[in-house]
Amino acid sequence: MLLTCFSTRKKNHECAIGDAEISISESGDVYPCQLLHLPQFLTGNIRTQSLHDIYSTSEVLKKCSMLNVLEVRGCRSCAIRFICGGACRARAFYEMGDIGHSDKFCEYEKLAFINGLFEIHDM
Repeated sequence: MLLTCFSTRKKNHECAIGDAEISISESGDVYPCQLLHLPQFLTGNIRTQSLHDIYSTSEVLKKCSMLNVLEVRGCRSCAIRFICGGACRARAFYEMGDIGHSDKFCEYEKLAFINGLFEIHDM
C-alpha cells in the first residue's frame, strides 16, 4: 500500500522518500519508499505502532525526509539541482549503495533537460 502523507517539513528535493510518501507492506511494515522494502529501511509496523508514532520517531524516515539536493553528493554543485531535485533516491541506492549520492542516470537527465529547454526556446 502506498500512502501519501501531509508533511510540514520543507526541502529542496523532488523525491518524496519518507516525507510526502511512505509505503506499507501487506504485513504492516512501513518503509520510506515503495522501492526500498529492505531491512535497513524498515521504520516500524502499523500493527504494533501508530503511523503517527512511526513517522515522528523513526530515524530512517527523518534521514530520508530531510535529505535535500544541497546534501546529495553529485547534486551540490549541479546547475539544475533545484529543477531536477536530485531525482530518485531509491535508484541512487540501487546504483550507488547510498541514498545520499546522485545516480548514474544523472548526466543523461541533465542533458535531456538542457536540450529540452533549447528545443522549447527554438519553437
